[in-house]
Amino acid sequence: MTLARFLNIKNLLPLFFYLICFLFFNVIGVYLSVWGPAFYRQLYILNSGVSFLHLDEAQRVTLLQLMILPVVGFVAGYLVVLFILEKGKKRVESLGDKVLQNKKFSEGEITTLFLSVIFGAISVARGGAFGLMPTWFSNYTQWIAARYHLFAKLSSPEFINLYVIVPSICSLLAIRFLKLKKYRWIALGLVLVGILFSVMLFQKRPILICFQIVFVAYLLEYLSVSVIKKILIAGVASVFLYWLLIFLPTLNLSETDFKSAVQYKERPKVVESVEFGHKWKLTDEELRIEMQALDAVKSLSDAQKRLMAPISALIFRVSYPSIFYIKAYPEVYPHYGLDLVFNKVKWTDNTDVWKLMWPDIEGGAVAAPMQFVFYAQAGVSGAVAMSTLAGVLLAFLWWWVSIGGFRNPVRSVQGSLILLFAMFLSMDSLRNSLLATYGVIWGIVLLELLVWIKPWVERMNKKVN
Repeated sequence: MTLARFLNIKNLLPLFFYLICFLFFNVIGVYLSVWGPAFYRQLYILNSGVSFLHLDEAQRVTLLQLMILPVVGFVAGYLVVLFILEKGKKRVESLGDKVLQNKKFSEGEITTLFLSVIFGAISVARGGAFGLMPTWFSNYTQWIAARYHLFAKLSSPEFINLYVIVPSICSLLAIRFLKLKKYRWIALGLVLVGILFSVMLFQKRPILICFQIVFVAYLLEYLSVSVIKKILIAGVASVFLYWLLIFLPTLNLSETDFKSAVQYKERPKVVESVEFGHKWKLTDEELRIEMQALDAVKSLSDAQKRLMAPISALIFRVSYPSIFYIKAYPEVYPHYGLDLVFNKVKWTDNTDVWKLMWPDIEGGAVAAPMQFVFYAQAGVSGAVAMSTLAGVLLAFLWWWVSIGGFRNPVRSVQGSLILLFAMFLSMDSLRNSLLATYGVIWGIVLLELLVWIKPWVERMNKKVN
């Protein structure tokens, strides 16, 4: 295989998803947090109540290294390994075609759909979600309370089912029904079922996961050069949907509730104090710039604050914790050793960083791109090495599901999950992206089991008949 043939839309798609998310959710926010106009970071600080952070020159160099070197390693690991695997693809292509050649419905798929939907309905009913649906548009406090009520009531397997299994199996069967013109209305119903369950979790993440799985799987099923435009539109739509999901629950808030909703905390006594400037080693000019930016933010009208608070949350939610990792390790906490997936080392970086960001609020945790979690474990060199291995893992997963060229809905849904995995890596740790309740491994493994069980079930049916 020549390099020109290798660098096609299909092979580069996971990198596109990773890089576009890393650019939007990290690069822009990190720039505005450290080097950009002070107005934007002060807007986020005032709205969220997060602590101010000033990095010295050495820490800024470390930040730049983590923003560049692990990404280069990740991209290189992905491309090199995928190129090697693609060269030997014909050796296993016949196996993939043989397993997936029967594109009809299987008993396993139908059974999984019914079990997952029934299990999901019991879960949301047990959590009282049906009666709390109006809180999406009426009462933010109750909306947050509904989320934590579900957290307290439901188990991890229940969340895995609602986060990943239901949208995956609904997407798979929706694509199958779309191919049957008489039953396309069933496909729409399945999509709506997946969306309904994700909405009843009272979070933004499951809705975005459902959107990604359903619509990207459909696009992969009909993958062509022109589809890249549709995938670009889907990416932009995801960002807009995320902002809308942040904005909607705050529409009907009073000013008092709005301040509470965004953890509004005025901190002029901290920002404007001489002690503050000494603490962060700010020059008089730097302190003056921060104070002017704070005054500009405070002068915004209520309408401007309501509009800009969700925008700042969208930009800084992942990027602002990233810069705190630089401050936390190793100045406040020691690097605690490599822990790639299995949590053999006590994993506390997300709670440690939370304590620095919101020292007065207990019980929280932050999310940051994979390389910053690796940095907490093993420094810059460890972050580069582990990010490269993550690229290798992504390459293998993508190669495996694309062996048949997405000629089967199972592989299309698995492909959408792997693209979701690539997006997660730009915003979360490798472990969470794979193994958390929203981790993609659950959907990938379930669908793979359905693929390999299908021939066995068909043989058993023939013997019975």
